[in-house]
Amino acid sequence: MRPSDERYLLAIDEPLLEAACVSQVELQHAASAAWGASAWWHPGGLAWNRPVSIAEVGDGWVWSDGETAALLGTVTPGAVEVARRLGALHLVHHEAIPLPEVADLPFSLDVRRPAEEITLTPIRGVRLGQIENSGMFIACHRAAWNPHALPFAIPRTFRAEAASSFDAARWDIVRNDPWFDPDLVVVAYENDEPVASCIVWYDARSGAAEIEPLGVVPRARGRGLARLVTQEAVRRVASRRGREVVVRPRGDDEYPVPRAVYAACGFVVNQRDRVYRLN
Repeated sequence: MRPSDERYLLAIDEPLLEAACVSQVELQHAASAAWGASAWWHPGGLAWNRPVSIAEVGDGWVWSDGETAALLGTVTPGAVEVARRLGALHLVHHEAIPLPEVADLPFSLDVRRPAEEITLTPIRGVRLGQIENSGMFIACHRAAWNPHALPFAIPRTFRAEAASSFDAARWDIVRNDPWFDPDLVVVAYENDEPVASCIVWYDARSGAAEIEPLGVVPRARGRGLARLVTQEAVRRVASRRGREVVVRPRGDDEYPVPRAVYAACGFVVNQRDRVYRLN
């Protein structure tokens, strides 16, 4: 049984909170079916940000990573209560709901652009390709997402041992997801070493693709690599006759670089999420 096929058990006794046992793939299919201008979750984002608990409540879905819960579909009091029962401290949703919002926590934007042919901005000595060596690809991602080297506008302090959680085991889960396509992994090479990459998750049903994640190793930043990889991602989706490309960068001032890159590539803000207290 592949990780994406495992079913997540959730025991809720009260009739109002009765929740069905569902799987990761079922949740992704629900996100695909619900995709549209006001949708937030894409099957690709769910593939990368994998829940640890999932429940179907009425016409909505609730899932949690252990600390934060999120909703897909209709928001009901029962769905919100299930989020609380999952032990989450916060609830993330893109629509206003009657809960106290936490204004000082990071929030994300939904930025989109049409999947049209786009002119690449070449960089001398850099070539674009796909994964040629899994170990080097994993190392590239870990270096790009080393928390000590992320481009925060406001300096942050992390524990000395803090590091990216992406490793060979996580890579096996990612590459076995039904929405994963190795031809849609964009890797930028310099001297045959990967220096930037992104994974593009294309959903043929909706024609929408999500970029998640995208990173540049610290020594190669400031040269336009993030822009070039994004442009190539859009080009590859266009070659599939996709309809649109979506990214979910941070929207707060603490981490402004990614949204500036996507704006330069023609992405515009469609909506934002909100974070609510559950205690």
